[in-house]
Amino acid sequence: MMDTAQSYDTAHRRHTNWLLQLDYMQDQVRIFQNELSRVIHQHPDFMSIIEHVEEYRAILLKKTTSYRRAEVQHCVTGKSADR
Repeated sequence: MMDTAQSYDTAHRRHTNWLLQLDYMQDQVRIFQNELSRVIHQHPDFMSIIEHVEEYRAILLKKTTSYRRAEVQHCVTGKSADR
C-alpha cells in the first residue's frame, strides 16, 4: 500500500514539475518574442535585421508548436514527451 502511495506521489511531483518547466519555457519564448519586436521596431529600415528577426520568429513558431503538441499529448496520455 505504501509503495502505491509513494508511486502516485512521485508521479504527481513529476507531472507538476513537467508542467512548471513547460510554463517556464513558454514564458521565455514570449519574452524573446517581445525582444524581437522591440529590435524590429528600433531598426525598421535595416532589411538584414528584419530578415534575421523573421528567421528567429520562424524558429520560435516551430518551438511553440512543439511545446503545444507535447502539452496536448501530456493532457491526453498523462505522460510527458521527450523534447
